[in-house]
Amino acid sequence: MTIARSSARILPLLRSCNVTECIVKPLSWRPVKSSVSTSRIPHSLCSTYRCFTTNTYLYEEVKSVERIEDEEEQIRHVKFDKTYPEVWAEFCQRIEQHEPLTPHDFVGMATMIKWEDQPHAVRRFQLLLREMNKRTDMDEAFVRICNMLLHIYIRRNDLKSATLVYEGMVKSEVKPNEVTICTLLDGIAKLGTGKDMLQFYETLANREGLPDSTKVYSKFMSIFAERGDIERCRAFFEAMVEKGIADEGSYTFMLITYGQAQQPESAYALYKKMLESGPKPSLSSYHTVLDTLRRHKKKTEMQKVYEDLLQSGLEVNSSHYAAMGWDPKRTLKEMRNLGVAPSTRDYNSFLSYYVRQNKFAEALEMFQAMQSEKIEPDVYSYGILIDAVAKDKDQPSAAAFDLYYDMQNHGVAPDVVIYTTLMMACSREQNLEDAMKLLEDMQQNGVRPNIYTFNSLLALLARKKHKDITDLERAEMLWRKMAKLGIQPDTRSHNVYLSLLAKFTNDHKTDNGQRDTQLDEKPKKTPLTKMLDLYKHMRAAPRFRKYRPDFISYGIVIRTLVRCNQTRKALLMYDDAKAARIKLTTASYNELMRGLTQEKEMSQVMNVWHDMKALKVLPDHQSYALALGACQHLGLEKSFESIRAQRQADFDRLFQLDQQAYERSHNSFLEQSLEETIEEMQMKLEKID
Repeated sequence: MTIARSSARILPLLRSCNVTECIVKPLSWRPVKSSVSTSRIPHSLCSTYRCFTTNTYLYEEVKSVERIEDEEEQIRHVKFDKTYPEVWAEFCQRIEQHEPLTPHDFVGMATMIKWEDQPHAVRRFQLLLREMNKRTDMDEAFVRICNMLLHIYIRRNDLKSATLVYEGMVKSEVKPNEVTICTLLDGIAKLGTGKDMLQFYETLANREGLPDSTKVYSKFMSIFAERGDIERCRAFFEAMVEKGIADEGSYTFMLITYGQAQQPESAYALYKKMLESGPKPSLSSYHTVLDTLRRHKKKTEMQKVYEDLLQSGLEVNSSHYAAMGWDPKRTLKEMRNLGVAPSTRDYNSFLSYYVRQNKFAEALEMFQAMQSEKIEPDVYSYGILIDAVAKDKDQPSAAAFDLYYDMQNHGVAPDVVIYTTLMMACSREQNLEDAMKLLEDMQQNGVRPNIYTFNSLLALLARKKHKDITDLERAEMLWRKMAKLGIQPDTRSHNVYLSLLAKFTNDHKTDNGQRDTQLDEKPKKTPLTKMLDLYKHMRAAPRFRKYRPDFISYGIVIRTLVRCNQTRKALLMYDDAKAARIKLTTASYNELMRGLTQEKEMSQVMNVWHDMKALKVLPDHQSYALALGACQHLGLEKSFESIRAQRQADFDRLFQLDQQAYERSHNSFLEQSLEETIEEMQMKLEKID
């Protein structure tokens, strides 16, 4: 089928779409518990597929379209024993000295630039492309680096520059490939409109630049499916079928789309078409159809599909029975009747099922049955149970460690997720020593920590009831270790560190935030100055970085500055938050108004009050009291009466807030009393011993 015929089918559908609704209006997708493998789903559909399926214990994420090409293979050519600046300096030196450079050298350097993603990344990409343009045999590598540059522009929300790169490729001798098209489609879906999507499709069709590629058509399908536009998704799927490029993964994706769109009849019809003339259904296809029919109570059709599955010769697994709504015990019985030996993966799904149902006793029973049948648990098996124990407030952290020691005794090597989960268990009991010991174990066992590991440790330090200066030193040590490992702290890391520093600012209430020092001593940075330095670092980060300040960051800094009698600086931070369009919490607004009241800045108090009103931030008792006090001081009688009337109308909500506050304080008092009683009993027992 020619491109013109394909366009004739699809373009009318695109032209008829509402250009706003097509891109913005989403369908209410419902997540479906599933263990379907994504290995047969096209790469360009994987990000959408993950919207439809949820794994309870997910270690790996499906690669998105920018990693269709094997970047990992290319970056091996970069020397990782050196830092990124050192590698770049060495690369530039090789260019200046006219040393021979291969396409692998350029792609490896470009991949490192992309991974680091610093503000100067675009300039460095442009330099690489200029140098490659001077050399021969660089066409394939040139396209790959152009694709990376496209991705950087889209990540920075610059669709215009990304489009210019694409147009430049079209006009040059080096033509775009399917990765180029898919990357730009991602950008249009993220930043553009339905009209932009229409124009891009028409441009591709008119230039005969739309390849007969499963990846490209699948990308169009996924974009429209994500927005609930089933008709246009179906149009591209049917075009794929007519062109003979629809594979089993494309059919399965369309089955998923029908299921999420509440169209079980369409899903069943497509399934029958697969049996008759399309690619034969895979295990994933069967799972999807069974799950859709079960959710829509199509029992007769579901039974027919199950019978087809048994006759297909495919190896049935527990996920198909889960799709039909069977519990693990019934599933095990059926599998044994069929002579199918359950695998470790099947048992993992059983464990997952019971944990989701909060049936921990049944999960342990299934775990023991697994061991008695000589089916060895793997890291996922232990991970499911350890995660459940760590999150169960009724279970001591020792229970999680018992499982940890058991997995070591069985020769199962823990991974970063296991270690991080154990640290979360330590956090519940504020067991810092065991958490730090886990970090040492990771290093000894060659397991590299990730950002979640460090965030768990930092959070544990911040939550400690009785803190001392060694806790701050430990946090600084963790921060240095992250830098050494090349792990970029995210906004959560910064916020936890800010909150920890805030706990040590009570004795720094001078205007300059510095302690008195001896004449021969260098002034040391106080926790407050460290906080401000950390905040400045966050604020200076480009928008595409993952450590920009959020409402929590601003709230911590503003409240701390007010508490340290630096209200003017707090007001500057507040202005920064407004400029960044950050909506703060009621507590943050209250603290700022309290500080301004102490400084007799009543006009500023009213400005903050009006900001709260404009942003629809609900005030509490303290907010009303501060605003009324400012009105009284300024003689604003009408505003005073208006705010008082608003408070009266808001009585029910304020009363509910008071009740919640009382319950929290009462529960906290009971917990504290219980802890003190336990400590007293332990002391008495020690004396008896």
